[in-house]
Amino acid sequence: KLCCIEHIFPMFNACTASAAMSDDDTTPSPPSQQPRKGSAAAAGLEVVVGTSRHANDAELVDRVVQMVIESYASVGGHKTISAEEVRGRLRCGDVEATTARRVLHLALRDGCAVGCMSSSLTTPWTPTGCGHWGFLVVAVDAQGTGVASALVQGAETRLKQGGCTEVQIEYEYGANLPHTQRLSDWYEGKLGFKDTSCWFMNRFFGMIVGGGGTELRRCRKAL
Repeated sequence: KLCCIEHIFPMFNACTASAAMSDDDTTPSPPSQQPRKGSAAAAGLEVVVGTSRHANDAELVDRVVQMVIESYASVGGHKTISAEEVRGRLRCGDVEATTARRVLHLALRDGCAVGCMSSSLTTPWTPTGCGHWGFLVVAVDAQGTGVASALVQGAETRLKQGGCTEVQIEYEYGANLPHTQRLSDWYEGKLGFKDTSCWFMNRFFGMIVGGGGTELRRCRKAL
């Protein structure tokens, strides 16, 4: 089960100029397998900021909805998102990418969506200059092919260009949940994030989002 701060504060999900969720976005559903950077399968992969053009593509929107459901289900989680919410997130990208508070990035392979994630220049729970990304979802049949790495690179490039010097993520971790250990290895190992909260607070928020037995780890790194 994967989660983020936005799930705790759903009112923050609105697309506004000043607000920021899990990545909705508290973080989203990262891949169940570690991506292989530079793999041949990454060929033909393009990461773009979603806009109204994508929001008006009913097939693409339906694909994103299914990706979210299937990706969470593949690790025993449950999350649904409506087509209208997807369209709303995509339309946020109509503003200049370096000034829009939050956007939805799309990973496209041969024109087909194989992943998505959100990035926010500001949020109510991060300090000035610290951006945020989350809602990282990779299609089950595309996991392990570099999609997640490409999405993270695209999001962090946008945040850096938008003036952020740090980035924060949140993810649910449980010592007895193998898929969360893989997330920990990727986030706090390969990607270089460091847990910034005390164990007690991690467990406290874990009880809120996971019902107990897990931690909601809040991690940051410099850009």
